[in-house]
Amino acid sequence: MTEATPRKLSHYFTASRRKGRADLPLMSVTMHNGLVRRDELDRKMDSALTPEEHLLVEPNDIAYNTMRMWQGCFGLADEAANVSPAYVVMRPKDTVDPRFAAHWFKSDRGLYMLWAYSYGLTEDRLRLYGNEFLQIPVVWPDASQQSRIADILDAWDDAADTANLLADEKDRRHRALVRSLSDIPSGQRTELGEFAILVRKKLDLDASTTVSLELENIESKTGRKLGETRTADLNGKRSAFQPGDTLFGKLRPYLQKFFYAEYTGVASTEFWVLRPNMNKCRNRFLYYLVQQDAFSAEAQRPTGSKMPRAEWELVSAAPLPLPSPDAQDRLIVALDASEASAMAQRDEAALLRRQKRGLMQKLLTGEWPVPESIDRLMPGGDAAAALAREATAA
Repeated sequence: MTEATPRKLSHYFTASRRKGRADLPLMSVTMHNGLVRRDELDRKMDSALTPEEHLLVEPNDIAYNTMRMWQGCFGLADEAANVSPAYVVMRPKDTVDPRFAAHWFKSDRGLYMLWAYSYGLTEDRLRLYGNEFLQIPVVWPDASQQSRIADILDAWDDAADTANLLADEKDRRHRALVRSLSDIPSGQRTELGEFAILVRKKLDLDASTTVSLELENIESKTGRKLGETRTADLNGKRSAFQPGDTLFGKLRPYLQKFFYAEYTGVASTEFWVLRPNMNKCRNRFLYYLVQQDAFSAEAQRPTGSKMPRAEWELVSAAPLPLPSPDAQDRLIVALDASEASAMAQRDEAALLRRQKRGLMQKLLTGEWPVPESIDRLMPGGDAAAALAREATAA
């Protein structure tokens, strides 16, 4: 790669204030999905402005939210559309591949520079106007090299998007399999309190207790642990749990936070620690039972408290499907396999995203030259695995 020349973004873009047109859709800039048609957004966002009072974007234009551009809130247009006149629209010159620019604006270096050239009294009031945007200094390769880099990063995005779609589908299938437990005949239903207990043992934090599970450490609706909280900044008692226990977040139960314990530990008292009678209910089966609609309905029943909170007296009376232990064992095999497959697919998608960020750091800063055959840097390419290991280790 030849050494790039430092330039300002005005070398690559020009500000545009072209008027919108009546025959075009109205679009909004979103943080994670770029430009999205307003009629596809969940929230209602009618505009009292005429089409001509909006701004025009055309394919390859970049439109951004002045108040959130420092966070990467922009969209790369792939069709002609109207956008709010409060946005800034930048037209690319022939010196830039706008796909490359879009990747750079999401990189660590790009976000830092967007923040540095935004101004306001506080962070939540930072704004990046067009004049300041065009003054941002960058060191970018020529347009042909930009396009090669964009091809690589686009391929990684496509691979991660495909992995996410597969993960979403596996999640849906797994949740459907869990819900199918409700099809067990009503004659095989038993009140929760007859085969499980609420463990009320509490422990004081001490030097031997270094980590605790808090609500924020558990992902909603999946049972996935996102991390643990160091207890150095915590105080008070914590709920003790042991391998085979099921934890359920009783505070804000609509979040549906549950966790299967495979080790001995402590958790916030915002969790219930549930333990089954093994003669009646298998440990893993109880874990799946707390994901049932019947359990959730009782856990989320209004109690008059300002903070939504599940009440054990109500939930313990919930009639839940409880087939024979042998039948439970067979169901657990299928449910565990389904959950493992969904989690593995989600992990693969997350890994691709992390690997792509590592590649961005190397390619967008010029640390790595683009090889003659860019296939080597594509997902699955012969150099991708080694490069990904370095990227994820950083």
